[in-house]
Amino acid sequence: MTKKKSLFKTIVAVLVSLFFVSAIASLFRGEKQTVAGTVNAQVENASGAFYLKLNGETELQVSEEERTFLGSKKLGALTLENGIINVTGAELGVIEAANGGTLTFKNLTIKDKTENKQNAAYNNYMRFGGKLRFENCTIESVYLKNDAQAEFIGCTFISIVPRWYSVWVADGSARFENCEFTGYRGIKINEFENEDVLNVNISGCTFENISEKVGIAIGKFLTEPLNGVISVKKNRFIDCQQWDVIGSIEGVDGIYEADTYTSELEFIQEENVVEYTSNVRQIRYVLFENRKNYKEVYSWLWYENGNYPTEYELGKEYTIDTLRSGYDDNLGEVDFYGWYLDRACTKRFDGKITSDMTTPLTLYGKIETGFWTGWY
Repeated sequence: MTKKKSLFKTIVAVLVSLFFVSAIASLFRGEKQTVAGTVNAQVENASGAFYLKLNGETELQVSEEERTFLGSKKLGALTLENGIINVTGAELGVIEAANGGTLTFKNLTIKDKTENKQNAAYNNYMRFGGKLRFENCTIESVYLKNDAQAEFIGCTFISIVPRWYSVWVADGSARFENCEFTGYRGIKINEFENEDVLNVNISGCTFENISEKVGIAIGKFLTEPLNGVISVKKNRFIDCQQWDVIGSIEGVDGIYEADTYTSELEFIQEENVVEYTSNVRQIRYVLFENRKNYKEVYSWLWYENGNYPTEYELGKEYTIDTLRSGYDDNLGEVDFYGWYLDRACTKRFDGKITSDMTTPLTLYGKIETGFWTGWY
């Protein structure tokens, strides 16, 4: 009996030793270790149409590889529902369903808990790709790539860092329906090398108090010929910012700004509403520094003592003075030819803000210098 017990203990000890040796060896070989209890572990063998109801907070680990696949090679569709998913890890692997399946998130809060944040604004996002559907989710900043085919229905997006957009669409297609956007920035649509944005449809959404930008920022399209289709219809933009007349080439206050001429894309912007809850509107003054770049007047321009308000109150009347001609260290001798309401300087501003005006105001100064003529 004693010999049998001794033999049993010896066998157990050998098995335990082999287990630890195998585990340590796999770490050196770089094999992926799935942590028990994570989303990854719970769906590791998922096949066919797989449904997982989560409780409380659950980690979803981002792989050290470029892509983080959920499910097995036999997966058809994966649905995750309820609770809170904390996306963790030190890398920025793209989260996708395995086997080209559809990954659906329902009634979830998805938080970014990843590490190793990088300085570049486009790196600091949870990344998703492939076939995606989000229903009634609350989501922190998301980056779509790897030929994403994404749908967001009734979701709430929160931009939690000033430089981060709620969503960055870099590759593939995305549809946003009846979603809400809050925080610092709304939607960014921008391609990088080897990426191709095909279709972005935004309808019935609300952008409220987007404090750093207009609701939608359209960046660069690199694929030739340009084949992007962007549709922005029947959305509300509440207390969003004016478009960036210095950094962008076109836009509409509150709604969008673009670094690509939208005439080169298939761009639809219809039936959108811009609203302001305050009775105060902003006033900007800008001038050409050269033929490509604008500068805001207040950063360097010469002034006489005059009336140049930076905001006005609805229902009241204001007078804005002209600028004097003179010498500027950057431009040499400068002659000022008046304020205009449009960037091309074809609609002259008469210097009066009347009581019936209701929109933010950008005034463009037309100047002539000893070096060149410019318009602001």
